[in-house]
Amino acid sequence: MDWFFAEAKGWLQKAQIANAFGLVLYTDRHSNLARVLNDDLHWRGFHDRTGPRWPVFALRRPAPGGAPAPAGRALSMMVDVRKEPNEIVEYYERLGLGSTEHPYLAVFSLTDGDEALFHTVRLNDDSVPEALTSLRAALDAATSAIDDVRPENIKSAEGVHAAADLALTDLRQRQLLVKAMPLLKLLGKLFGAHPAA
Repeated sequence: MDWFFAEAKGWLQKAQIANAFGLVLYTDRHSNLARVLNDDLHWRGFHDRTGPRWPVFALRRPAPGGAPAPAGRALSMMVDVRKEPNEIVEYYERLGLGSTEHPYLAVFSLTDGDEALFHTVRLNDDSVPEALTSLRAALDAATSAIDDVRPENIKSAEGVHAAADLALTDLRQRQLLVKAMPLLKLLGKLFGAHPAA
């Protein structure tokens, strides 16, 4: 992850940049997310979502059967990383994610002691629309939290991390609740929902 931290430190020197950096983690098995990231319209849309305050690093290369990714290191705040998706396995291990079965968005803040505070959100790769929706939701949650940090605190690793961590934890809990709703409805039918006394 040394290249990532070196890049992040360079971005952090810019006055308007918050102490928050995103890294989209996926491997060759996540072809739907790869298709989303390699689509220029979606890429520009992600830039619009993240705004000018925090860079998000993501691999861009052709999905199987796709057109080549455009040349260049960066498109606004979405930063094109030239590595093979399977090289990202190291990051799964370093972040304690274990299996590469799912893609993730990792949101980092860097401390003065060169440590990283991070939160990861699992992304959905079941289909192109689900990959797009899950990445949008994660970027929106983190961006909203980072935008709410006061300008005088945007360089505080602990403050920015706490805001992003809270927003992404809330997103994950909402996602779990949505998934649980059909089961809760079924259980209500099976056991008969009783009005509260």
